[in-house]
Amino acid sequence: MAVFLKELYQATKDLYHLHLLAGADDLDHTINWVYISEDITTSTFLNGGELIITTGVTSSEDKDWLKKFIIELISRKTSGLIINTGKYIFEDDISEEILRLCHEHHFPLFTMPWETKIFDITHNYYNRIFEDVRNNDKLTATFETILFEDQVSENALSILTDAGFMEDNLQVLYIDTTLSQSALRLLHSACKRFGNYHICAGKESTIVIFCTSMQTSTACRQIPASLHAHFPDLEFHSGCGNLCTDIKKLRTAYLHAVSAAQMAACSNERFFHYNDFGFYKLLLEIQDTGLMKNYIREYLGTVMDYDQKHHTMLTETLHEYLLCGGSVQLVAQHMFCHRNTINYRLRILKDDLGYSLDDVQTRFVLLSAYQLHTFCQQILKF
Repeated sequence: MAVFLKELYQATKDLYHLHLLAGADDLDHTINWVYISEDITTSTFLNGGELIITTGVTSSEDKDWLKKFIIELISRKTSGLIINTGKYIFEDDISEEILRLCHEHHFPLFTMPWETKIFDITHNYYNRIFEDVRNNDKLTATFETILFEDQVSENALSILTDAGFMEDNLQVLYIDTTLSQSALRLLHSACKRFGNYHICAGKESTIVIFCTSMQTSTACRQIPASLHAHFPDLEFHSGCGNLCTDIKKLRTAYLHAVSAAQMAACSNERFFHYNDFGFYKLLLEIQDTGLMKNYIREYLGTVMDYDQKHHTMLTETLHEYLLCGGSVQLVAQHMFCHRNTINYRLRILKDDLGYSLDDVQTRFVLLSAYQLHTFCQQILKF
């Protein structure tokens, strides 16, 4: 998953005598590095997500140094601050104003006694970060082999078992864009609330795989909403597949999630669930795209060819007529035409092109061909 500040603190607070002063409810930050800083001007080197350690060696030069330092760290979106107290800064120097500042900005603040060696704590935390990176890389490679190559080896099963991904059902959330480090940190924090998960962050997309005993459609809906709320300028669409009870079917769940994201894009929505496909779910199971093209051509080819040759709008008129249940008045309103114009077009469709529009079966076949045509254009992109 990731290294979270809460787990890091709970695992090492006694070992390094850490004292949490502020931000007890805001420890679900991810930690991507530990950075030792004594100079506020070096904050330009920060990328966000770092846990900062300081002794405050320069604090005597400015009585407001600590406040300014924390404000800068907050603006750089760091994950928290550990103050090594006892020589340059003492716990009594940390004012109520500073504690309020940390609370207001959900910024965790810790103290650590001078007797604790900075080398010891940084060495421990670096090892944990490196180990997490190695495990994440291994999991990402394993999942990508399953998702993109449809291969499930014994080694892959062993890796997933060790990581706890064989204990329950799996579900895939697909986001059709790559995310910034800030957005990824938010994604990690949001996903953690729903149990075991893994994020495959690619160059063009982001894939989240949940391991859960419950239906995580709630998570799949909430996470895109949270991303949009925090990053309103981020352009993305997302989709979710159904629960996967067999690891060998994970690729299918992934493809369903991708298709759902494509439908979200076509519908100008942030999120779409595979279950919402309705009739289109049947079409997703058809592997033979040639069969789809032939079906469309068989039932709509005549009217499409006529439009192309005569520069008319009979294909659109026929579709609207079927959607409106055969109401000429409604078709005229929707297409902003006179009733006589619609009747004239219908006469061509019936008499010249041979469409039996009064036959229920014919209407059904034609409407399904239109549905298939829309599906092929929007989802399959042909």
